[in-house]
Parts: sequence; C-alpha cells; structure tokens
Amino acid sequence: HAPRAAQAIRAELARVQAGDDAPGECECEIPPRVIRLLNLPVVTSSVRIGRLLVLRDVTEERLVDSMRQDLIRAMVHDLRNPLTAIYGALSFLNDTATEAFSEPQRELWEIALNNTNSLLRLVKSILEISQLETRQLPLEPTLIPLQKLTLTVLESLLPLAAGKNIRLESCLPDELPVAWADQELLKRVLQNLIGNAIKFTPEDGRVWVTARLAEGERPCIRV
Repeated sequence: HAPRAAQAIRAELARVQAGDDAPGECECEIPPRVIRLLNLPVVTSSVRIGRLLVLRDVTEERLVDSMRQDLIRAMVHDLRNPLTAIYGALSFLNDTATEAFSEPQRELWEIALNNTNSLLRLVKSILEISQLETRQLPLEPTLIPLQKLTLTVLESLLPLAAGKNIRLESCLPDELPVAWADQELLKRVLQNLIGNAIKFTPEDGRVWVTARLAEGERPCIRV
C-alpha cells in the first residue's frame, strides 16, 4: 500500500545493521496518513542496548502547510496582476506624458514607478520562496563568470556602502572557473550576503568577496 514508506524504512534498517548508530529520521506517506519516524540509539553505561523508534502522525501539520502554500500562491497572484497593470500603465505614460511635468512632478512620478517595480519584485520573491519550499521553482542554469557577477553585485550595493564609508572589494582569483547555476538566484544570494555584511560592518570598514582555489594572496579589484 505504501512502497515508498517501505523503502525508506528498509533503508533506515540497513543503515543501522551496517553499524551506523547515529540518530535517523524520515517521513513516510502511508495513505491517508503522513507518519514521521525518529530512530534513536538507546545507550546504558556506554553500552548500546537497542533502538527507540518514535512514530508521530503529522498528517494535520502537512495539511496546514499545504493550505498555507495554496493561500500564499493565491495572494501572490492576486497581488501581481493589478501591480503588473499599474506598472504597465505608468511605464506607458512615462514614455508619452511626462515631458509636460515639472521637476517635482517628475520626481514623484519616478518614485511611484520605482516603488511599483519594487513591489513587483517583492511579490515575485514571495512566489519564488513558496516554490522553493515545495521544490517547484524552475531553475535556468547557465555558465556564469563569477568575477563579473560579483563586480556587478558590488557596484549595485555601492550606495548602501557609501553611507557608512565602507570599502567593497572583489578578491576572486582570475583562474576561478565559471559556475553552472541560475544567475538570478545566485545574484540574489550574493546581494543578501553582501548586504548583510555591509549592515553589520562598522563605519570605515571593509567588505570583500573571495574564493580560494589554492593557498596565497590574490589581488583585489576595488570598486
């Protein structure tokens, strides 16, 4: 009735029989229930005397998780559609009607356009997080020169670093091979890591990105 559950339990049994005494856990779907198995060693006076198996019914928890994911996806789509329409209208008017604006009006217009674009990116990020949690996010891997990507990210964060007089440096070796990954997701990871580094670095500090293939110092490219 549940071949995947049987396979998981057999694998856990084989692991223990092979001498691996570490705790183990797995989650098995045994329709209509979802069971979480925790496999713990039992030790008395440093002598292993057996195993303790804890089975917990997590069906309701997984159902709530599924409902939460469905709600997030529905809310994201409901938000994205009107925001896309607003951004499209603002972009169209930006190319046709803003010439008659005064300078203060143009500044307000650009703020509205940029904020709408930021909201669209935020909505997209929420959707991608939901897809990541369910392992449904489509990836678009490509060959990425890491030095170029790193410099691009550092340059985009220059205004944030300038406010604290922080130096940003790329210390990646020239012989670093290209990466095979989703460029937008990797770029976001770098932005988050470097942004956090800037946030928690004292004023007049230094933030650098490096990768090590071998021992020795590497020249830095200052931006």
